[in-house]
Amino acid sequence: MDAKIIGRRRQGKTTLAVWLATILHPHTIAFDPRNEFDQWGFQPVNSATLLEWLMALEAGEQVNPRVAYKPVSFDLEEELNTMVAAIRGSPGPGTSSEWIDLAVIVDEANRVQTANRMSSGLDWLERQAPRDDSLDAALYGKRSDLSVLQTTHRPFDIHVASRAVAGHVFIFQTSDPT
Repeated sequence: MDAKIIGRRRQGKTTLAVWLATILHPHTIAFDPRNEFDQWGFQPVNSATLLEWLMALEAGEQVNPRVAYKPVSFDLEEELNTMVAAIRGSPGPGTSSEWIDLAVIVDEANRVQTANRMSSGLDWLERQAPRDDSLDAALYGKRSDLSVLQTTHRPFDIHVASRAVAGHVFIFQTSDPT
C-alpha cells in the first residue's frame, strides 16, 4: 500500500497511519521527527538499534512489533536516508529475495520532500510499495510485503512522482488560501 494522509495539525493523520500500519502488517518502522509515536507503544530506536532490531526480526526473535526511528540531527533527509539504508540491507527471514512484512510511516513527510525534490530514501521506498493493492484486499487477507504511509499538511508538500503513484489518499479538513 502506498498512502498519503493529508490534513492540518491534530486531526488524526498519525493515528490513521498507525491504525493502517497495524492492520496491514505485523511490524512497523516510523520515521518520527516530532516524537509522536511513544504514545502508541513504539520502541525508540536510532541507526544502531534499528539495525539490531532488524537483525533480531530476521533471526525470528521476539521483538517489539513497532519501532520509531528518532532523528538525532537536524538534517532530516539524511536521517531518513540512514533509516532506509538499514531497511534496504534487510531482506527478511528466508531467502534473500524475501522481504520483511513491514509498514513504514513517514511522519511529517514535508520535511524530507517538496513538490520538486524528494530524498533518495523516500524515493526508494516509494518504488518498493506495491501500486495494485487495494485496502479491501489488505483488510481481508491479502498483504503486500511493504507499505509506505506518509503524513503531511498540504497536498503540494508531496513530490509529484509520489503523488502520481499513490494508491490511497486520505484528506482531513484542510485549507489552502491560494
